[in-house]
Amino acid sequence: MMTAIKNLITFIEESYAELKRVTWPSKEMVIGGTAAVILVSFIFVLYMWIVDLIVSQIISWILR
Repeated sequence: MMTAIKNLITFIEESYAELKRVTWPSKEMVIGGTAAVILVSFIFVLYMWIVDLIVSQIISWILR
């Protein structure tokens, strides 16, 4: 039982030390990255919508 507690304490200490070494992005970088993800997602959704329309028309033409 004591070994598990010591391991947990060691893990928490090492995790805290590692988080101090992390280079966190600036607010501008986070906003820019978020905008890029939203834009690419929108373009992908638009592309998939167009492909869906085309495939739906082809399938309904075939089934007539």
